[in-house]
Amino acid sequence: MSILIALFLPFLTFFHLQQSLHGWIALVLQMTVIGWIPASIWALITLHKAGGPGNETPDDAKPDQTAPGK
Repeated sequence: MSILIALFLPFLTFFHLQQSLHGWIALVLQMTVIGWIPASIWALITLHKAGGPGNETPDDAKPDQTAPGK
């Protein structure tokens, strides 16, 4: 779902990641048809760097459940 938002409404991706300045810049880019594509690419790259969907590894997904003291 995050990827679809990044493609169609890139500015929401930045606001969701609490990067409001980037969100406003992306919104200005989105106001033009030509700027929509760079804004979408920028949002996808930012989502990937922020640990978006599909970036979890099995070690990150579950905390270590070993018993203390063993």
